[in-house]
Amino acid sequence: DSLTKIRFAGGYNDVVIDKYAFRDCAALHSVVFEKNSRISTLEEGAFYGCAAITSIEFPAALTKIGANAFYQCYGLQSIIFAENGKTLAFGENAFMECTSLTSVDLPAYVTEIPGVFGGCSSLEAVNVAENSPYLTSIDGVVFNKSVTEILFFPQGRSTEYYLPETVTSIASGVFSGVKKLKKLHVSNSITNIGEQAFKEAAITSIL
Repeated sequence: DSLTKIRFAGGYNDVVIDKYAFRDCAALHSVVFEKNSRISTLEEGAFYGCAAITSIEFPAALTKIGANAFYQCYGLQSIIFAENGKTLAFGENAFMECTSLTSVDLPAYVTEIPGVFGGCSSLEAVNVAENSPYLTSIDGVVFNKSVTEILFFPQGRSTEYYLPETVTSIASGVFSGVKKLKKLHVSNSITNIGEQAFKEAAITSIL
């Protein structure tokens, strides 16, 4: 519990931070990746339960953030991704229950978001870079590029939402655990509802 700061400097070789490397380091409040840092992978649970971290800026070399990497980092308020990064993949629940996050900007090189921000109860918007070839966002809600499938709905959003008429599919877990949303308006074009799409949601009406 005495570890409070970590700085990852630049180097010549790619570096992997392995599973649960810094798990439950309760006093850790500062994690700095220098811009030329060669950290390429954060494995599962790398910073699990590091609740004192308030912000983090990822280096361009990073290509993977594993499952539960920042699980229950309750103090995390800011996530910044490098502009010139490579293809970045997320594991399930990478930022699960980071309850201080209110908005996140995703770069164009993020390919998918598999339950990445589940349990982030204050999160109101996830905004995707306009030049992303994979994803798009409308008012902080994330869809596939053609807006035929909704992929993520922020848990901190308002009480009523109108799903775009182009949407035919609701991906797995999209509204799982959503508590503030009460009314969801959908069109007759819906043909698929994914697994656990509405698990433990507080929605009272689907119209």
